[in-house]
Amino acid sequence: MAYFPFMMDIKKKDCLIVGGGLIAGRKAQMLLQYEPDITVIAPQISQIILDMQEENSITVKQRTFEETDLKNRFMVIAATADEQLNREIAKECKRRGILVNAVDMTDDCSFIFPAIIKKKNLLISISSGGDSPAGAAYLKKHIEKCVPEGYERNLEVLGKSRELVKRVIASSSERTQFYYSVLQKVSKTGQVLNGRDIVKYLRMSYRQDSLNTKARKKG
Repeated sequence: MAYFPFMMDIKKKDCLIVGGGLIAGRKAQMLLQYEPDITVIAPQISQIILDMQEENSITVKQRTFEETDLKNRFMVIAATADEQLNREIAKECKRRGILVNAVDMTDDCSFIFPAIIKKKNLLISISSGGDSPAGAAYLKKHIEKCVPEGYERNLEVLGKSRELVKRVIASSSERTQFYYSVLQKVSKTGQVLNGRDIVKYLRMSYRQDSLNTKARKKG
């Protein structure tokens, strides 16, 4: 089954990871990039998790899981070595309407982890729908090579220039074509944009007096 790729802000969301091994540690490391509040609960805790605790990145409770640990959680990762426990956690999470991922048990998950390419705000996710995580990771390596150097910075500059471009170019379809043409040019040359470059490209594409009029109205 294909999964719909929601892009969700999880900053400060309450995330519970049940399990203290290497897999749980890798899940925690991946999630930390998006700044949720992470709690790890397990009787045995791996060094990778202890290191994150020392850095005050996560909260660790070294004990067995209790059902009351699910209270008020936004999402839960069931990553213990006990498949039956993972399944029971997933079942209870679904009953409570909590997002849950049971590691290597796709049928018990309400969401799965894709292979991710992340460069600042640029994020590309690749999923096989749980059929082959290794296949998704293999494709990730190939796609990553195709992303031009500095592309994420160029997207940031385009984002900051949207209001200016919108004032100069009224048509939505024309704005899209403008962005495409700019990205095509800089991707070929390896140029990293700044705000002045956007003004230059606008002047190259549209009458300069029109641009100056729009700029005066802004002031």
